[in-house]
Amino acid sequence: MNPVIRDAAEFGILMRDLLARGAQVRYQARGMSMWPSIRDGDILTIRPLQPKEIAPGQVLMFQKGDGRMLVHRLLRVTSGHQPQYEFKGDALSNSDGVVPLDSIWGQAIGFERHGRC
Repeated sequence: MNPVIRDAAEFGILMRDLLARGAQVRYQARGMSMWPSIRDGDILTIRPLQPKEIAPGQVLMFQKGDGRMLVHRLLRVTSGHQPQYEFKGDALSNSDGVVPLDSIWGQAIGFERHGRC
């Protein structure tokens, strides 16, 4: 039996730690912010990634400044001493704002919908 984690902070810590150790993770997406690419209830597979692999257009798992963990598309990377990464859900009008590199945890590499990959 798989345990169910209902606390968002606990879930975020678990995801970050597993990805930092090099593990791929699978979890059930909630919400419609990435519709139609990712739908509520889809099972996502997230893999760890190295900073040099990050590129606009990728769907990445990251943590916002308010502590929420999201999986949204990377729009752009600002250049400079400390680059910032701007994300947006495909179905949303506005971007999520920018996050620093250390808030990006992994890349979505696949999903399962209704038991099919």
